[in-house]
Amino acid sequence: PKPEPPKPEPVKPPEPKPASTKTAAYKIKGLTLDSTSAKGKGAAMQTGNAFGGGDAGRGKVAPKLPPPPDQPAAPETDPPVRKGATVQKKVKPKYTRAALRANVEGQVIVFVTIGADGSVKKIKLIKGLGYGLDEVALEAVQKWVFNPATLDGKPIQSTKRINVDFVIEE
Repeated sequence: PKPEPPKPEPVKPPEPKPASTKTAAYKIKGLTLDSTSAKGKGAAMQTGNAFGGGDAGRGKVAPKLPPPPDQPAAPETDPPVRKGATVQKKVKPKYTRAALRANVEGQVIVFVTIGADGSVKKIKLIKGLGYGLDEVALEAVQKWVFNPATLDGKPIQSTKRINVDFVIEE
């Protein structure tokens, strides 16, 4: 006869620990449970860029004072009204034979200075395509006429970026 194995003793579940009145503080980037308000209305923490520094780092705005009695107040003026130059007359550049043979399409970008009379005073190539297209684009834009830019209704000199498109039309 085989001896009987011993019976296992019943395992008692662990006794629950008494609930503590204070929860351990978890630190999350400067915020702890101890720092929450007693009435449960959220975290009691400083806001702004001067964390814990009182007024350090906060700019003070000086109160507006009336002008001294011997000087009148400066009159309120509207900011100047500026309108940019607009194209009045365009001259379309012609394709060069070399560009047509090479099937070159794209954009030539130029920067122009427009005089107070609406004519092109200076012109500068910013991005070209080659095959003679840069030169014909510069010649064409030189002949453009603009309505000049204005400042408070008076014509002024201005600058403008212009894109000249080259597309082969069949």
